[in-house]
Amino acid sequence: KLITFLVTGTEGLKQDYARHYKLPFFKIKVLPNWVDIDRFRQKSAAAENLKSKLNISIDKKVILFTHHLSQRKGAHYLPEIARLLKDEPVVLLVAGSGPERENIEWKIRKSDLEQKVRFLNSIPNKEIQNYFWIADVFILPSEEEGFPHVLLEAMASGVPFVVFDVGGVKEISPPKFLEYIIAPSDIKSFSNKIKEILRYDRERIEKLSEIEQDWVKQFDLSIAFDKFKDIILD
Repeated sequence: KLITFLVTGTEGLKQDYARHYKLPFFKIKVLPNWVDIDRFRQKSAAAENLKSKLNISIDKKVILFTHHLSQRKGAHYLPEIARLLKDEPVVLLVAGSGPERENIEWKIRKSDLEQKVRFLNSIPNKEIQNYFWIADVFILPSEEEGFPHVLLEAMASGVPFVVFDVGGVKEISPPKFLEYIIAPSDIKSFSNKIKEILRYDRERIEKLSEIEQDWVKQFDLSIAFDKFKDIILD
């Protein structure tokens, strides 16, 4: 009640804040998250060798999850996703740390899925683009989100994604990607959509990448900086 302005990421989140806190709209400003597009479009030498370094054979496709390993971020769904993908030629890369890791690893061992899942520690953001470059599908099975910066990074990298419809996810995704935005907790549909993407031919994958990379331009760092200045100087 004492603020001059509240800043949030999307118009939908603005509506939620206004309703929940009984704030007038003029007190709420929208400032999207941002991404350095150039950094995620330039494939490095490190990315070229990363798959080999991780001992992932060239015939395997990569599913990438990079987030805090918590229930809020949907990490507890990863063992079931791995189980539903067990017959696919894939490796699920899990990058991150958090309270769910021990439980996830136990479930993976119990289900005899160790060969399908590779646990990494948290990846420094200055290196994360290399992991997006080797990914065939990025997944975000979060139960809660605001404006997930990691989704911008996936789009800037041109990686097809499957996500749950939470927070501002739908608002920041390309309109043509609605079929990849799944109802929360529907793991079966989520996993089936991953399988579908894995079967796309190169032409369709390239088209999806083109749509993503064109859409994400509006969230480039340079544009966000100008919007930030407008708010500060308002």
